Amino acid sequence: MSRIADLNFYAISSQIANATQDKLLDAVSSKKITPSERALIIEYISELCATKEITNQRAHAIASALILFRENMPDYYKCSTPEIFVAIDQYRTTTNHSDSYQRMNLVILKRFTL
Repeated sequence: MSRIADLNFYAISSQIANATQDKLLDAVSSKKITPSERALIIEYISELCATKEITNQRAHAIASALILFRENMPDYYKCSTPEIFVAIDQYRTTTNHSDSYQRMNLVILKRFTL
């Protein structure tokens, strides 16, 4: 008899890494982000993996948040500080996400844009 804690219950790390790459490719193909922004996000996540040893799940969450924010702001390469503040305000007023989820995404955006 199998137990609930069996490995099949949890996503395999390599599957999450592949899902992150697929999510970024889908975002480029649907024009949510540009290819250069995809490269920038991958570079940012790779740096976090090397320096902070983040998990693949965290990398996926970061990629998802950065794709989500791109709906409310201009190109990451060209955005200014006032545009970021407008995007944050739009994000807060147009999403139904919980306050804790919004805070988590805002921390990701802050670290990414600094």
